[in-house]
Amino acid sequence: MSSVDGRLIDSRWTAPYKAEHGELLQVYSAIGRELNTDAWMFGKNTVRGDNILVIAGQNATEEYLAHLREKQISYVVISDAANLREGLEAVGREFGIRSISVQGGGILNGALLADKLIDELSLVIYPGIGHRRGISSFPKPASRLRIGHRNKC
Repeated sequence: MSSVDGRLIDSRWTAPYKAEHGELLQVYSAIGRELNTDAWMFGKNTVRGDNILVIAGQNATEEYLAHLREKQISYVVISDAANLREGLEAVGREFGIRSISVQGGGILNGALLADKLIDELSLVIYPGIGHRRGISSFPKPASRLRIGHRNKC
């Protein structure tokens, strides 16, 4: 879910948001569950909950990997953690994850679009503004994309 200006943090949203903090995100989570994906992918600033899976690069230190093991966080190590295609292939191979709902902001969404790793787009747009200038949900102009639509109302 994003506000009209692409901001993801609900505590900054303008009216008509009048629900208790987090109530709107519960609605969003329910919508996300309807997508019936194998996993949700968050940007580095949005991680929450349990069952976390980290994609680490070969440059990850043994101390960092030990920290993940101590916290019982699953991980895969690939040659370059910035290589999203390689990371997603490893996650599919090691954990059987084939369908991912991305819950990211401009950086993650833009990187996935640039690498042509998005094959379906479902947007939930909150009718307000996030009170901040800066990165939108898709910061770079996307190269020519063929976008079809399917109303699911």
